[in-house]
Amino acid sequence: MHVQTLLDNVAASGSGTEIPVRGDKIARQGPIPVHVFGTSFVGTVILEGTIAEQSEVDGISCTWSPINGASWTNQNGICEVLFCSFTHIRANVTVYTSGNVTVKVWI
Repeated sequence: MHVQTLLDNVAASGSGTEIPVRGDKIARQGPIPVHVFGTSFVGTVILEGTIAEQSEVDGISCTWSPINGASWTNQNGICEVLFCSFTHIRANVTVYTSGNVTVKVWI
């Protein structure tokens, strides 16, 4: 298992790096720890998933859906998220006011 960074010290709205999860250990091990932290962050971060193929993700032609229970507003946090039905996940700063935020998953 290792840590993957989805957002790294981000100070703006927008989506971060997507990572593939189909066929990985994630699909077999259930919930995965997610750590959201930052400095004076004021905004909202959500985790999103897609069932698209890699070519669709690369071509930006896929639809991303919010992952249930994976949303943080103006707070740091650690939680476990179940996203084994998705092929890829990413973090998205949907609202940004100030500060910075980092999102990491342990897979």
